[in-house]
Amino acid sequence: MKARRYEYFVTYNWQGNQGSGSGHTTLIIPRKINKRLLDEAVEFLKDKNRFKGITIQNYKLMREMRAL
Repeated sequence: MKARRYEYFVTYNWQGNQGSGSGHTTLIIPRKINKRLLDEAVEFLKDKNRFKGITIQNYKLMREMRAL
């Protein structure tokens, strides 16, 4: 059986030292999203962008991919 990956489009709001704003990103993860994966995505975005507060506003499944 081939491995599956799911591509999600995520929009979020952030707060940092220079103020606040909004952003979006594409996440590719190995399983369908749940609360634990959303928390891990928030931690990843905090570490990557050095934001203090991130709130996920919306996420949408873009496509399901199968690895070769």
